[in-house]
Amino acid sequence: MSRACRNLAVLFVLLSGLFTRAASAVDYCVEPGEPLCINSRYSFDEEFSALRCKREVETYLRQVGDYAACLERLREVQLQKSSMTLSKLNCRLRGTLGC
Repeated sequence: MSRACRNLAVLFVLLSGLFTRAASAVDYCVEPGEPLCINSRYSFDEEFSALRCKREVETYLRQVGDYAACLERLREVQLQKSSMTLSKLNCRLRGTLGC
């Protein structure tokens, strides 16, 4: 194996290790549940209940944003993995060993 091929193989191993670690950090995104106070059959008896529900909804909205960002990170990781897989295939198709 030529020096350039060995360097490419080492680079691939290093990059795939980075992508694997990145993927394992975001392989699971937790979808937030809607606040229970939204679907309650009861009206707000007091201002405190209404304020508490409002805070729960605000927290829920932040969690939805975090969930969407997590899904986007997971999407990016999957795209990177598929790109690396395609690069490896192309290397193999060229007849290079150790891709």
